[in-house]
Amino acid sequence: MLAYSLPGFSKGDPTSFLAGMARVSGLIKKRGILDHAGAAHIVLIDWSIGKFARYTMPPGTSAPSSSADDERILVTLKRRKELRKAKDVKLVRLQPGEAKRREVLLDDIWCADEE
Repeated sequence: MLAYSLPGFSKGDPTSFLAGMARVSGLIKKRGILDHAGAAHIVLIDWSIGKFARYTMPPGTSAPSSSADDERILVTLKRRKELRKAKDVKLVRLQPGEAKRREVLLDDIWCADEE
């Protein structure tokens, strides 16, 4: 992949891609074992911050959904107010900061009135 200056890897083989990423990034554990999880983490961070200018859908998949499909899905979802009233559902609140350093507070009670 040109974005990371990777050597050639087998098409459709994510393990060889992650192995190349680990080698290029220097993510090698003891005994020469490549850190695939660390390499995947780098790729996901780069994806989330927009380092990749574009991507293409894999062959055989359909195009992204239309707005009519989105509306149909959104109608089935509960609103935040309904979720707060439900006893079996807890909302997740993310702390602002870098993506790697954010903490997820699952047991913290959160209301929009606090902010």
